[in-house]
This record gives sequence, C-alpha cells and structure tokens, in this order.
Amino acid sequence: MSRRIKDSLDVLRLIRDSYQKDNSRKIAYLRTKAINIIAERGVDAKTVFAHVVGKNIPSKLPAHVFDELLKNWLQNNSTKLKDWYLHDADRHDKSLIEVFFGQPQVLDTPKATDINDPPETTRIETTTYRILRDTALSREVKIAQQFKCQLCAKTIQLGDGSFYAEAHHVKPLGRPYNGPDTKYLRMPHLPCALGLQSNKT
Repeated sequence: MSRRIKDSLDVLRLIRDSYQKDNSRKIAYLRTKAINIIAERGVDAKTVFAHVVGKNIPSKLPAHVFDELLKNWLQNNSTKLKDWYLHDADRHDKSLIEVFFGQPQVLDTPKATDINDPPETTRIETTTYRILRDTALSREVKIAQQFKCQLCAKTIQLGDGSFYAEAHHVKPLGRPYNGPDTKYLRMPHLPCALGLQSNKT
C-alpha cells in the first residue's frame, strides 16, 4: 500500500467514525482534526494533507472540492470520492480502496414498505397460587436423618465435603393429596432406583 493511500484511508476512517458520533461538526473541522491525529505518527500534517487531497497527482483537488466529495460520501453514500481515489491508484491500492469504501455506511435506513407493524400482543392477567414450603424444616429433617436416604440408606458427599439429600413429603402437598408440611410426614430421599413419585422441597 502506498503511503498516500494509507494516510488517506486512515484519515477517512477517523472522519467517518467522528461523523457517525456527531454529525453537527463541519466537514473541514473533521478533516483537519483527523489529519492532525494521523500526523502524530511522526509525519508532518502538511504531508498528510497533501496525501489526502492528492497534491502530487494529476487529479489533485482543492480542499473545498475534496470536502464537498467527503460530505456527499458521509451523508449520501456517494461513490464520487471513491472514484477519485481510484483514478490515480495502482492495482494493489485500488483493491484496498474498494475494500474500504465497500464497508457499509451507517445511514438512516428507510422503513420497508412491504412489512406492516405487527399487531399489538394481547395480554391477560393471571393469578398463580403456589405452596409455601418451610425450607428450614426441610434442612432440619435432612440433618436429623444424617443425609441418609430412608429407602436405600445411602448418602451422597459433594466435592466440598457437604452432603446432598432431598426431603420428600410422604403425603404430597399438591392436589389431589393436599398433604401437610410437617416434619413427621417428611423423609430424606436420594435419587435411587427405588425413587418415590412425590413432591420435593
């Protein structure tokens, strides 16, 4: 990539990014600011400006004409700025210019006319009842039974050294049983081959 095209595309990238964040600034201001940022690499700002507007090529542009092309590119996605850069570029630089300008511009996208707004979603209010279980009571039952399954008498020890068990209701809390939530009707149970079909807590 030639130094002229590298500096120019870097300046254009900075201008485009700044314009997308705040399009109220004048194009000449954005151009000058971007050129000064690129010049911080150690190249004189006048040299970067010369690269950007093509001072050393046959189709060089005055700054105000360049700014007009830049403005039309940013606002209307015009291809005239790209075409100007392609005019005096070598084959390798042309491919880089095409790639750079091929990147999609962030513009206000018009709304598709063939898509209607979806109808408003219907919502209804529902009420849910759930059984409030006593988790402290569940822990008490597990501790009292030393986390042993009352069906197979096994325990499961976890990696941190603690034990795992589930406290099941002998008479399930849900319908149609409507069992009570008392410790005398609970028993620790592990996932074993004799597993009960009852509610967990």
